[in-house]
Amino acid sequence: MLSWSLKHLVHPATNSTTGFLTKIGELGRLQWRTRDEINRRILKRLRFVVSHAYENFRFYHDVLKAANLRPHDIASFDDFRRIPTINKRMMSRHLQQEGVLKRSHHRLTYTGGTTGRPLAFLTSGDAGFSGMISKLFFDGWIGVAPYEKKFKISPAEPWFGSWLKDRLFVNELRATFFSVMNDTSMVCNRFLDFKPKLVSGGTAFRMLADFMANKAVPVSDWLHGVAVWGMPLLPDQTRTISKAFCDNIYDRYGSAELCGSVAQQCHFKTGLHVNTELSFIEVLKGNEPCHEGERGRIVITNLRNLATPFIRYEQEDMAVPLDDCPCGRRLPMISEIRGERKDTSPIQMRDGIRIPQATLHTFLRTLRESEHVEQFSFSKQSSGELLLIIEPRQGFRAESAERIHAKLSEAIGSLAAVSIKISGGVGDQDDPS
Repeated sequence: MLSWSLKHLVHPATNSTTGFLTKIGELGRLQWRTRDEINRRILKRLRFVVSHAYENFRFYHDVLKAANLRPHDIASFDDFRRIPTINKRMMSRHLQQEGVLKRSHHRLTYTGGTTGRPLAFLTSGDAGFSGMISKLFFDGWIGVAPYEKKFKISPAEPWFGSWLKDRLFVNELRATFFSVMNDTSMVCNRFLDFKPKLVSGGTAFRMLADFMANKAVPVSDWLHGVAVWGMPLLPDQTRTISKAFCDNIYDRYGSAELCGSVAQQCHFKTGLHVNTELSFIEVLKGNEPCHEGERGRIVITNLRNLATPFIRYEQEDMAVPLDDCPCGRRLPMISEIRGERKDTSPIQMRDGIRIPQATLHTFLRTLRESEHVEQFSFSKQSSGELLLIIEPRQGFRAESAERIHAKLSEAIGSLAAVSIKISGGVGDQDDPS
C-alpha cells in the first residue's frame, strides 16, 4: 500500500514542489554527457562554493588570501589545487573558533567512523536533499525505484526526522548493527516479512549475511540487489553475501562529509562512478592527481553543503583512479577504496561475536555527547570487558562520560562490560556547574 501511495500520490505531488524526481532524471542524463561537459559543470560549481566560503567563513577567506587566490581566479583544476588541503583537526578547530555550530537553522551532523575522531558540523537542507537524490539515483542502477521497499543495516538509530523520511518517503526500513548483534534472528525475520527490493549496509551488514548464509534462509526473487559500503568486497565476503541474498551486489562509497552516497559501481563492476553533482573527488599523490591505476589519498570538496563547506578536505581514505568504463558513462571513477587507519581490526567479544571498530566509532559519533571529544579508541581487557578511552577537548563534562557509558552499555548488551577512561582526566575540563 505504501509503495502504491508513494508512486501514484506522494512522489508526484512532492516532485511538483521540490523537483526531486526531475533531478534524478537530470542525473540520469548527465552521466552520459562528455567528460568536458561534466568538468565544466564541476568547475562552475567549485567557483560558486569557494566564493561562498570566501565571503562567509573567515577560515577560508584567510586560506585563499594566504594562497594569493581569489574565487574568480579559479579557471582550471590546476588553479583550484592552489588551495591547500585541510584535515579533520583543522576543520574542527575552525568550526569551533567561528561558532559555526551555533547556527541552529541547519542540522547538526556527526562523523568519526573509522578514525574514532568525531567531527560535529552543520548540514544544510539542500545538501541533505541532494544526498537523498544521489542515493535514489544509485538505487536505480540496481533496478530499484524510489517508491520501492528498501532494507538498511545502519551503525546506529537515525534521528527522528531522518527515520520519518526514510520510512515514509523513500520506503526504507532500518535495523542497527547492535540489533543484529543482540538478536540476529529477529532482524532476519523483519527483513523477510518486509520483502524489500534492495538490502544495504556497511561493516555491520556482514553479520546478518553470515547468519542467513549459515542458516540457509530462503530469499525469494522479490530481492533485486544488494548495496555494500564501508568494507572491501573481497571474494569470501562476496560469496557469503551472494549465498545469503543474491548475486546482484554493488559496492558503494559515501560519508557524512559527502552528504551520503556519492559513488557506486555500475553493472560492469570495474570501479565506482562518482556523482559529480554532489561532490568533487580528487585522488592525489602529494598535491598532484594520481595517474590511472596509481594509489593516492582521497581529497573531497562537497558541492552542496554551504552550511559547512568542505573544500579540499582530507577524507582519510585511499583509492585508485580509473578512466573509462565499458558502460559508457563519463562520470569519473575510483576503485580499491581503503581507509588509511590500520588499527581498526574487529574486537572479538563473548560468543565469538566480532564488533568492527568502525561500527563502534560511528555509533559513538552519533551521540550528542561526542561533540567535545577529540578522539575515541578501544582497548579489549578480556573477552567480556571493553575499555573505551576518551580523549576530551575543551567543553567536555563529567556527566557526558556517564551518558556515553550508559548508551554504549545498553547498545552492546550482555556481550561485554564497558568501562571508560578519560585521557588527561575529566577534572581538566570545564566544571559541569
